[in-house]
Amino acid sequence: MPMGYVATTALFAWCTFFAVVAPRRPRPLATLSFWFGLGLNEVPFVGIYVLAASTALAAAQGDLDSAEAKVTVAVAAVATVGLADSAWRGLRTDQVVVRALEQGLGAGWRVRVRVPLRRRRPWARILLLPAPMRRRDVRRIANISYGDAGRRNLLDVYRRRDAPQNALVLIYFHGGGYTGGAKNREARPLLYRLAGQGWVCVSADYRLRPQTTFPGHQIDAKKVIAWVREHAPEYGGDPSGLFWRAAPPAPTWRPCARSRRTTLCSSPDSSRPTPRSPRRSASTATTGTTSAIRRPSRRPRSSHRDTSTPVRRRSSSPTAPRTCWRP
Repeated sequence: MPMGYVATTALFAWCTFFAVVAPRRPRPLATLSFWFGLGLNEVPFVGIYVLAASTALAAAQGDLDSAEAKVTVAVAAVATVGLADSAWRGLRTDQVVVRALEQGLGAGWRVRVRVPLRRRRPWARILLLPAPMRRRDVRRIANISYGDAGRRNLLDVYRRRDAPQNALVLIYFHGGGYTGGAKNREARPLLYRLAGQGWVCVSADYRLRPQTTFPGHQIDAKKVIAWVREHAPEYGGDPSGLFWRAAPPAPTWRPCARSRRTTLCSSPDSSRPTPRSPRRSASTATTGTTSAIRRPSRRPRSSHRDTSTPVRRRSSSPTAPRTCWRP
């Protein structure tokens, strides 16, 4: 029996199951699903290459004559089909993105975009070079302190090497269930790509459990935004063009809009932020427009309520905006 081939196939079949099926209950099984399916779910083509290469090697060595080996080949074939299905799901996500853009910006949004958009996928890069993420024209300035919590209060700045001025600024907060994650582990293709197009991108760490709990995560996130407001011009960024993105679950709250500034419902260094649950929330901040975050409520809301009317809220800072928009 070709033990090397059997072990390789068993490992990839195990990871493929969690990447494709992704069970959510019970919780220990869901945790296994995340960690074992993470790699192949991101780059399923690599799993197909490994299974094909290991099968070809076993066939060249004449190790596929036994009944056990034939069963292993069948398992490898099923795993390959599962990886192909995972890749197909990933390819179809562009349709969801396009529908969301058309719904939010209108059917003619491509005409109004001043940056040239790629019409076709870079298949050579996807199939042959999926791992490289860095760009030569982008500089990463790592481990800048923004608070007093040591390693958990550090951030990285990504900017183009020619340092264009008055660039839009993106702040990214990693996910991890408030118990894990790191600023230099997630969304690096996004950060490098936007920085290569002239953005200034900031990826920050924040305190995790058990070091802190809610609202400590949000306090750190507001400190990051306050730091960016103060220091963005030093890196070519324009503080008035500020966007932030949080991978769920990450520090999120209800943002407000005031003229061209993206501000919060409480001051950046406030120890009493606006009470919002950090669970089941998605975040997006906009510039010059109004943004809202939908959160679950214990009370049923009337379907006849006018949601376009701004409501007044008290703020802990005299300079914070007084108007928030309720979803």
